[in-house]
This record gives sequence, C-alpha cells and structure tokens, in this order.
Amino acid sequence: MLSDKRSLPVCCFCGACYEVVSDFDQYLEDEVMLEKGCGGLTSRGACFSFCPKSFSRCGLCENACPREGFGGCDLTPKYFEGSPYFGIGYHSRIIAAKATEREIHENGQSGGVVTAILSALITDEKIDAAVVADRTDEWRVEPKVAETPAEIIMSTGSKYTVCPSIKGVWQALRAGFEKIALVGMPCNIEAMRMLQALRGSDYTAGCERVTLMIGLFCTEAFYYDELVELLLRHDIAIRDVVKFDVYRGKFVVKTASEKLEIPMKEIEHAVRDSCRVCMDFASELADISAGSVGSEDGWTTLIIRTKRGEDAVRFAESAGAIETAEIDDKGIEAIRKLSLRKKKNNYGGWMEQLKRCNACLTTPMPLVATELYQI
Repeated sequence: MLSDKRSLPVCCFCGACYEVVSDFDQYLEDEVMLEKGCGGLTSRGACFSFCPKSFSRCGLCENACPREGFGGCDLTPKYFEGSPYFGIGYHSRIIAAKATEREIHENGQSGGVVTAILSALITDEKIDAAVVADRTDEWRVEPKVAETPAEIIMSTGSKYTVCPSIKGVWQALRAGFEKIALVGMPCNIEAMRMLQALRGSDYTAGCERVTLMIGLFCTEAFYYDELVELLLRHDIAIRDVVKFDVYRGKFVVKTASEKLEIPMKEIEHAVRDSCRVCMDFASELADISAGSVGSEDGWTTLIIRTKRGEDAVRFAESAGAIETAEIDDKGIEAIRKLSLRKKKNNYGGWMEQLKRCNACLTTPMPLVATELYQI
C-alpha cells in the first residue's frame, strides 16, 4: 500500500528530468521529484509555473519519466508460461561469473563482476566513462562519472537507497564522453531507454552515446531517512556501516565490529513507494542484468540480453577479468520465482498508477530495445 505522504504517480528519483529542472539538487534529501512540480507534468498544469528552461508545456519531463508515462515494467505477459523468457524477459543466455582479481572479488558485491567488466572495458578504451553509484560517509548516494578503473572500484557495493543515476548520464554527456556505460537499477535503465526513444529532440541529443547498460536485480530500495532511523533503533550509526546486503530473507548490516541481520518484514515500512509500483526485478531492458540470485556465494548471475551485452562479457572474459560458469535450471527458476513474485505483489499498485484496465498490459519499450540494440 502506498504511504499517505506520497501521491500518484510516485517518483523513483531516477534523474531523467535533471536536465530540464535547474533546481533538481534541492530535492536530493527528499528523494522525490514529481510531487514537487518538476516542470514537465502538463496534466497537472505545473509546466508554466515551474519550468526553468523555457520548455513551457513541452512535456519532456513527462515523456522521459519511467513512472509518469508507463508506471513500471510489465514486459512478460506476452511470454507464455514455459517460454525461457517467461518472468525474466528476453535474453540470449544466463551464466554465473566472478572477478578474477582478488581485490575486486572480495570488495565487490557478490562476485564483483560488474566492477570487473567495467574496469576491463575502460582500460581497453572500449568505453571512456562509466556512470556508477557512489556514496558519502553517511551513505548518501549520488551518481559518479568514473573515468578510471580505480574510480570504478571505489564505488563498488550495493547501497539499497535510491540513486538518481541518469543525472550522472547528463553530466557525462555534458563532459563530452562518447562511449558511456550506465550501471543502474531497473527504473534507471527504463528511464534511459525512454530518453533514447525520444529521438529528434534537442533535449535528448547525445543519449545514443550511452552504449552499454548494466542493470541490477532489484526487489526494492529504501527511503534514506527511514533506513537511518531503523539502524539507530539497533544502536548502529549509518556512518559506521561498511556494507549492506540481502541474504535469505534478511537485511544484513556489516560494521567493522559486528554483523546484524534484520528480518525483511522489519524494514518493510522503509520501502520506497515507487518500488511498490515497479514490475521489474531482473532489469529486463538492460544489455546485461546482474545479481546474486541463482548463483553460488561469491558468484554473480549475468543475464545477457543484447549483442552489446554479449560483446562486453566475452571481452572481459578474454581479457582475464572474469571467469564464467554455467547456471543450472534450479538457479534460473530461483530468478524467475523472485521476478514473478514482484510482478504479482506490485500489480495492483502499477494498475492504480497507470489507471489502466486489465486489457492493457503492454508497453512499447521492448520494441525500443529491439530497434536500438538489434536483439
């Protein structure tokens, strides 16, 4: 159920509207844009009053928003049960992988593979920048445009709060980078695909320079303030946290001196409202999807969806940055189970947000991905 302090459509704070909202950064602590009046919500009449860049009533914010326009990914009803794509979206193959470099493997999330792939690509100049999620000592999350393997390694690990990653894409485009990789949650990836679909607009010029998207598995993210309050109830200051993880139904908090396991039910109240209308667990619009589900401890599951994703993985493997292994049917079913559970649990919120009938269960986004990436 949506909290009474949020209104539909709920904002996932992806950063897609950053380029047309000059005061975007004033909402960083709120982690919500839509209810503030960002300048693109023509249906609410906010454009004329709030738009700071003379895009009056153009609707660019609205068109780029993964929550206002579509409300969430619902990409699998067309895949009949029994199809290899059912529940987890289109893919060419699913494998397990881990970083071969000890530092990356030990400090990265699960197998450290995303860090290893990006480091290999940027070393060989196959990309010239990677937009990743960085954090402060207080675990405030901000996008970072990483230009070196060292900068990528410094940003390893899951944060479990929201990051306006597309803000980082806009910054990378302004800086003139030509081959940009984006790492993000499903909502970030969806937002980037939507921006790339808005062709012919000066606003989205350059978005084609995002040449690789790595999406992370995501059940949910948390409001920062409520996460901090939860930790304080367990006598943990957030600045003392070294790493967060989710493992077997527990939210795992690690500090230098202790490890706390919190039942997920205890943290349910802190889940972002935007996550309650999201239908995408496996980042179905990414070139590569990555997460721990389906693989053994110390390994990362990779769902390779596009030719660009395949090329990136094969290069990292040939460069010796990662090693790969097969995933059995049991592991794949574990991914499918979590994906379908998220779709089932959030279906009502998604339908409420879009105000659609049961007959309207498709979005054009898979077609966009097909056209752009030749999958």
